[in-house]
Amino acid sequence: MMQGARLSDILRRDLSVDPVITGVTADSRKVSDGTLFAALPGARADGRAFIPQAIAQGAAAVLADRKSTRLNSSHTDISRMPSSA
Repeated sequence: MMQGARLSDILRRDLSVDPVITGVTADSRKVSDGTLFAALPGARADGRAFIPQAIAQGAAAVLADRKSTRLNSSHTDISRMPSSA
């Protein structure tokens, strides 16, 4: 069994959805249950284009810029969280 950390512990804030994060990757082909997918723009591909694939493969959370429209409301998008004061 893989150990992980609650997303709220990683971000140090309360969350309404608080998945266990077991790994982090920017490669959508490596996403599995519990992975935080970093949807980053790259030199050859834009990771935001792979958000639906990552979610289908079990991503627990997605790190994406605020312009990303490929998320649905049932997944945690770290960039859309309000800043703590």
